Amino acid sequence: YHCSPASLVAARRRKTSLYLPSKVVQMFPSRVSDSMSLTPYRDSRALSLSCLLDPDTGKIKKDTITVTPSLIRVDYKLTYADVDEMLDYGVAYGEEFQIGLLLGLARLRRRYRISNGSTESLIRSPLKQGTPVVRQDRLSPGGYA
Repeated sequence: YHCSPASLVAARRRKTSLYLPSKVVQMFPSRVSDSMSLTPYRDSRALSLSCLLDPDTGKIKKDTITVTPSLIRVDYKLTYADVDEMLDYGVAYGEEFQIGLLLGLARLRRRYRISNGSTESLIRSPLKQGTPVVRQDRLSPGGYA
């Protein structure tokens, strides 16, 4: 898909899609973002990243990083509450074992980041809620920045 130079400049400045109460302001033009959305039961374009972690340290083994275009299909969605419940009741270690594996890898990787200077250990959890500031911008596609 082709993006105009103005769309790419706006996307770089915005860095993410904005989810407002009344509408969504996409980072990319809708024909691009729609083709990469996670709509259930539909093939979607994606960039898949894979790598291996050192099992003792959590450090990414640089020679194992691979990024490849792919097609994915979402069979079902899980909310954060769904996953927390699956972890609490042990389901994430049985029939949905991938969730338990990912939690273990996330903890290993977090320890590595903190031991290498990440400030995430200084942030209270859960984070305090805030209100995003969105301003109109006539030069941005979608009119918001």
